[in-house]
Amino acid sequence: MPRRTDVRHSGACSPPHYPVTLLDLPWSRDMKSAVDLQGNPLSDISLAAMRRWLLEADVLGYLPQIAATESEGRLWTYYGFGVRRIDAFVRANGYAALDDATLLTDDLDAIVALREFMAAAPPLIDGRRRLVEQLRAFAAERDALDQGRPLTAHELFSLWYLKAVPGAYMAQRLQLADVDEATVRRIAKLSAVGLQMFDDGVDLQADLDRGRLWLSAEELELLGLSMTPPATLATTAGERIIRLRKAICLEYFLAVYDEASRIASPESRKRAQSFAEAWLSFLQQDYLKLYTPGDPKPWDSVQRVLKALPGSETVKLPVLHSLFSLISALPLPPVDVEACRRELQQLGGCPRALAPEVALDAMGVCEAEGDAANFDVPGPEASVLERVLLASPSKHTAADFARRCRESTEGSPSNLRDPNLSEVFASGIKLAERSARNSVTARENFLQQLRPGSKRAPVVDAELAERFSRDGADWLALGIEALAATARGVRDGCRK
Repeated sequence: MPRRTDVRHSGACSPPHYPVTLLDLPWSRDMKSAVDLQGNPLSDISLAAMRRWLLEADVLGYLPQIAATESEGRLWTYYGFGVRRIDAFVRANGYAALDDATLLTDDLDAIVALREFMAAAPPLIDGRRRLVEQLRAFAAERDALDQGRPLTAHELFSLWYLKAVPGAYMAQRLQLADVDEATVRRIAKLSAVGLQMFDDGVDLQADLDRGRLWLSAEELELLGLSMTPPATLATTAGERIIRLRKAICLEYFLAVYDEASRIASPESRKRAQSFAEAWLSFLQQDYLKLYTPGDPKPWDSVQRVLKALPGSETVKLPVLHSLFSLISALPLPPVDVEACRRELQQLGGCPRALAPEVALDAMGVCEAEGDAANFDVPGPEASVLERVLLASPSKHTAADFARRCRESTEGSPSNLRDPNLSEVFASGIKLAERSARNSVTARENFLQQLRPGSKRAPVVDAELAERFSRDGADWLALGIEALAATARGVRDGCRK
């Protein structure tokens, strides 16, 4: 992508030529008030608050936690919440806010959460690199809009390497722990393009209303729309654009499915294929279509149901995790992958200029630069956001994160993935021990308030109350997980 400065791995900032739709926005300095982390982002109450905000703001960013194990889900919460908060801030105030040191302070909830992610991620993932690349996407997106023209496919793929690959890589790396790095990276890049093509297609009208055009020059040329005013694209050629985007999405998710089919581990292969099948199913059901601002989207109903469920998000997630496990164990009808291939042919296939091999080549260049880059310190032209984030480490370490997970969720079925009955039983023993410890702690807390000289009435602090609620949720989840383990055993026995 032609730029005044390459922002991919330098953290560079371009001159302040912002689009009018983002430059002239009124300043909103209430970012700190979104979530009260109460001085401890590792606490269950803080975690629940971040998850609730994420559910309200971006249900598709909330859902990956349901399929993840406990430690993976907590990492995703810190990452998803922090990045989404920064994104919301940019949407409200414009890109210039990313270089305002008076707003981006150490105690900002997003900064605190992202530092926790960087501290806790290393045993599982290179979190620092992926996070810094993700944050550099804001500068890259700003520079792309500064071009004042549609981006070429190569430029778009380079932008999406920063904007979409970090999250896709993190989700796949956590799910496919026993898969080699090269395969995970390919699946992540293919997934990122498919997801971004889908997302930009769904948001076509909304993006155009904000003065943003995320259609490549090759797409516009192929459709004969190169000279069409961008503001009229959705009304004059919306259906044709969506039809082309559907073909591209089918191509990429089929490529993900084919890549997943070559994974040796049966469990990881099934998880990777299920991801591809889910998005192929969305495409088969015509979820990719032209939406006008305010139109309900299919996942809005999922968001309403999740918001209506009782309890905090930290209490609800283990039950949702076990329900997901049970559904995955049932003999549901498979997605007709071959029907997707036939539909792709009927749509005319994916344009050669936007084919998966082109995206992999373009993103591979960016990835190689990232492999050679140093992400421990900000670059000489890094944004204030990047400098503040890397200026000092989190107050907690990976060991603190692991200990907190163990203390809060020991024995929870949310620590398991596709367990058998013996593993569920062993988890139940640990859960009973944890519940007993929490009961003893509550008793001591109560007696402390009754000691002579105490002026306070007996109370149970909020954190302890959250633990009791989590105990109850984990017992319910354990029962569901036992059903799931039984269903898996029956299914595997029938296959033999």
